[in-house]
Amino acid sequence: FGRHPQIGDLEKYLPAPALREEAESTIATLLKQGKNVYVLTSGFLYLVRDLTKLKIKLNHIHANRFLYDTNGDFVMIKIDVSGDKVEGFDAILTEDHLDMQETAYVGDNAFDEMIINHVLEEGGNVFFLKNTDVEFVLKSKPDNERFVEIENLRELLSI
Repeated sequence: FGRHPQIGDLEKYLPAPALREEAESTIATLLKQGKNVYVLTSGFLYLVRDLTKLKIKLNHIHANRFLYDTNGDFVMIKIDVSGDKVEGFDAILTEDHLDMQETAYVGDNAFDEMIINHVLEEGGNVFFLKNTDVEFVLKSKPDNERFVEIENLRELLSI
């Protein structure tokens, strides 16, 4: 940069991805049904902050953050979600008094492999979005009846 990075500088180089087209209607339906919807990503908060527009509570979005001082200068990256997501997932369950057996995790790439195995081992359910565009595919699919592959998020509503 030639200077100390400030608010917005780092975000310019990592544009936020577009939401899946079915995300808005699926999340709205789940929330209307009284379901809790959380986001657990080892990415950065600014990449998923738009999910608050879909009525997901900001405190239900768990992600890493860029921290800045009062002058707007970059200070550090705050890691709230480690790469395997297990600790973050368990913290959500504990803090919000949720039962693993009534929980579903939705993943879409190999970075979710550890959390997928953890959720299944603890009696939870996993929905895995099949996506041929993703370069990071699962090494092997779990042989578990609570592991379900889906084509899009809308399929969650019929399960």
